[in-house]
Amino acid sequence: MCEKPTYGVWGGPPHSGGGDGEYRPVARPAGDLAGAARGKVKLREVVQSALPALGLPGVARPLRKGEQH
Repeated sequence: MCEKPTYGVWGGPPHSGGGDGEYRPVARPAGDLAGAARGKVKLREVVQSALPALGLPGVARPLRKGEQH
């Protein structure tokens, strides 16, 4: 866990990739999904961005510590 997170800035730990110090994330497929719960998520309650075409108004979430609009 990062000691001083900066929300909205994404990437891996410094010097975690190739020998040149660049971060190179590795894509991994989702696994072990056969037993995953289905039909439990209510999109109207979790989608944060408004999607008028789907009739979803968007839900505001509280800001995290150190996060700004």
